[in-house]
Amino acid sequence: MQDAQVVCRQLGCGSPLGVMDYFPSSGSDWYMMTAVDCAGYEDYLWYCPYDYSSVCYNRDASVICSDSGLTVPPPTAPSSSSFTLPMSSTTGNGSCGGLLQGWSGSVQSPGYPNSYPNNARCVWHIQLPELDLRVELQFADVELEGSSCQYDAIEVYDGEYPGSPLLGKVCQNNHRVFKSSGYQMTILFRSDYSVTRRGFQAYYSSFPASSSTAAPSSSSFTPPVSSTTGNGSCGGLLQGWSGSVQSPGYPNSYPNNARCVWHIQLPELDLRVELQFADVELEGSSCQYDAIEVYDGEYPGSPLLGKVCQNNHRVFKSSGYQMTILFRSDYSVTRRGFQAYYSSFPASSSTAAPSSSSFTPPVSSTTGNGSCGGLLQGWSGSVQSPGYPNSYPNNARCVWHIQLPELDLRVELQFADVELEGSSCQYDAIEVYDGEYPGSPLLGKVCQNNHRVFKSSGYQMTILFRSDYSVTRRGFQAYYSSFPASSSTAAPGSTSSMPTVSTTSEDYSCGGLLSSPSGTLQSPFYPRNYPNNANCVWEIEVKNNFLVRLTFRDVQMEGGRCLSDYVEVYDGPLYTSPLLGKFCSGYGRTYKSSSNLLTVRFYSNSRYTYRGFQADYYSTPADQNTMLSCLPDYMRAVVSRYYLQSQGYSPWKLSLNDPSCKPNITSEYVIFDIPYTRCGTVREGNNNTITYSNLIRGSSSGTVITRTRNLHLRIHCKMLQNTWAEIMYVAEDNFEVNETQYGRYDVNLTFYHSAYFSWPVYDSPYYVNINQDLFLEAYLHSSDSNLVLFVDTCVASPTPHNFTTMTYDIIRNGCVRDSTYATYYSPYNHVVRFKFNAFQFIHYSPSVYLQCELVVCRAYDYSSRCYRGCITRSKREASSGQERVTVVAGPIRLREGGTEKP
Repeated sequence: MQDAQVVCRQLGCGSPLGVMDYFPSSGSDWYMMTAVDCAGYEDYLWYCPYDYSSVCYNRDASVICSDSGLTVPPPTAPSSSSFTLPMSSTTGNGSCGGLLQGWSGSVQSPGYPNSYPNNARCVWHIQLPELDLRVELQFADVELEGSSCQYDAIEVYDGEYPGSPLLGKVCQNNHRVFKSSGYQMTILFRSDYSVTRRGFQAYYSSFPASSSTAAPSSSSFTPPVSSTTGNGSCGGLLQGWSGSVQSPGYPNSYPNNARCVWHIQLPELDLRVELQFADVELEGSSCQYDAIEVYDGEYPGSPLLGKVCQNNHRVFKSSGYQMTILFRSDYSVTRRGFQAYYSSFPASSSTAAPSSSSFTPPVSSTTGNGSCGGLLQGWSGSVQSPGYPNSYPNNARCVWHIQLPELDLRVELQFADVELEGSSCQYDAIEVYDGEYPGSPLLGKVCQNNHRVFKSSGYQMTILFRSDYSVTRRGFQAYYSSFPASSSTAAPGSTSSMPTVSTTSEDYSCGGLLSSPSGTLQSPFYPRNYPNNANCVWEIEVKNNFLVRLTFRDVQMEGGRCLSDYVEVYDGPLYTSPLLGKFCSGYGRTYKSSSNLLTVRFYSNSRYTYRGFQADYYSTPADQNTMLSCLPDYMRAVVSRYYLQSQGYSPWKLSLNDPSCKPNITSEYVIFDIPYTRCGTVREGNNNTITYSNLIRGSSSGTVITRTRNLHLRIHCKMLQNTWAEIMYVAEDNFEVNETQYGRYDVNLTFYHSAYFSWPVYDSPYYVNINQDLFLEAYLHSSDSNLVLFVDTCVASPTPHNFTTMTYDIIRNGCVRDSTYATYYSPYNHVVRFKFNAFQFIHYSPSVYLQCELVVCRAYDYSSRCYRGCITRSKREASSGQERVTVVAGPIRLREGGTEKP
């Protein structure tokens, strides 16, 4: 029927009622309609893809259009009621994976509809907000390399991660539909090293577990406000009672040759759609070049309600529960675009807007950049002035209506940043109302940056922002959250009347190393309240030459200036790297690393606790022109030959500080394996680091003409806070390209049978007797003989994942805590040997694990940690180069009666 839709549009005969025969035809000849593959929104058949191998005969198209005066003879082909919503193209922003928690949404390959990148691996995790909902995923457009899923493919899993039961693979445009058995679904997209296509676009929705096919009814759940906000969004399916639509990139210019289709489908058949345009700026005023078309039905071609191309605040109402919006632009001249809001009202009322029980906030016009007003129905969210943090416009009047999804919840609103004209609210001001519209009881006015906090008496709150005709400032940003009506201060999930000091004795673990390409991290016990006195550090380390992108989906902590509880994000290792952000409220914050390592620290004090935070991350490829890996015995620098040649340099004229160390030159790369102790490598120790450096020099590929600038690729492997930092940058006079990566020390911790350290223990688990001595050897793998290893801390725990509670100290901060601990002579600086008795801790649990923190320093640097022994109070060292490494060994189990425990 998509083909028939285009035929009727091209002929000007309305919409398709049916076809004379099923397609493909059973005859010996092919109809023209069987050779094309229209999406349904094209203006002409020749805009549709078609099968080049098919023979297309010039016959009459067997389509019956609504304006033809004909009727559809039985048997009919599938009617327009089974129409699949066309999916419009978008200039996607390269998003690759993420966490989707709305009732409905969309997923698309990076860069869609442009070609996706090579070597992509993107993971989207769909997690519905209620456990008794299920996911329905429909692929609208798919174009990948090949058709057998051998090269590039989409994999759909019935659960929370890849590895859950596989529902199926997709690599062709056959509009597959998948349904989950639970409230979670995972989508994995992968591409190989060559040949890319347009990619894919898919939409998901939710339905009750009690129904295998029906969409959620109003009696079972409340859908959220649908929205297509965000740069690059172009078209989609909107199924909420209310929502918003805006042109791609709004309020920046929309792209040329855009064709976006939004399909509004209300959740109840007896509801109607009211659409209001808040801001419109298109090319021209006659809709000749760029235009918005509004249709009274489920697709373009339904009865046309009108066209919009001027900012006259048009309002449209549907005759049914569906409406379609089509936005098109031509090949030249673009403007700001448009923003519109829709709401729903009962079919029994043809003109009245929804009553106050389902109030739709007024949409205020603004001439400034950015969203101005709207309906917010999530448990938490954010509000900001138009254009924030740039200046807001003059004569603005914006109204935000916060309506929580449950009647027994209350709103807490906190202003994070405020800068308005004046300080008396005389000129520009924010007004907060305790109800569903301006005119409800006034909670207060805000015009200064004093971090005001407001709480509602019901489940609704309204924010009005106004500015006068002159002088504007940065504006404001505020965050809201929800809490139960039974509590005046507690965050959702708190069982007490107010947030209190946590008294839980529940065991927990937090922090650690996250090395998967994508994943999720959250505060302990999330979404329940986090514990007091938490100090969690996550190091997100993806593959070399990839970057980390981290997004916080939910943050709720003790507010204010983030002095009590907070999250910190560092661009690299903790403390020694730039601080990207520190916060304690809000959601949607996104950070991107400059290397393959990002650190997140969560801290809570001994007072109140709240829900905490949840964040997800994924990895994206970095610049592939130069790549660096710091391995245990050498540095590996890889330079693209294509990059060298594009810059005018010869791959055969590259050399290190020591020209006798030659590279391996392949058809695509120049590869240097550079030892730490040879080839002119320079070793330095300062500022808490040990740095190994070398220089790759290059010259022009020409033999006669000499370039005025020589190529310098500077290589640095730095030891920083439990890691190797890998830095490689190109220097051409004033031109530099920097690249930073991180790796880890290779340290082994091994049990031995005796103090001779000649017979390692290969058994796992390792069964021991009471009073048995345990002998351990730690070995640092490095080609640099001028390093020394020191045992700083060793603790025992019944689990390999939690060394913060239920632990037994053997040595801590170099201070011996167990009287049986002793060290042994080692002939090498990079090897340490020690022992202790199993008696003290083996009674804690049938299985025991050891975690030891070792410090690596420069040999004979007597100011370093390795030569200072016991330190009674822990502090971060400020001495010269050193490095800490944490290793875990075990399990150890008690042998009873000379036999092993089963």
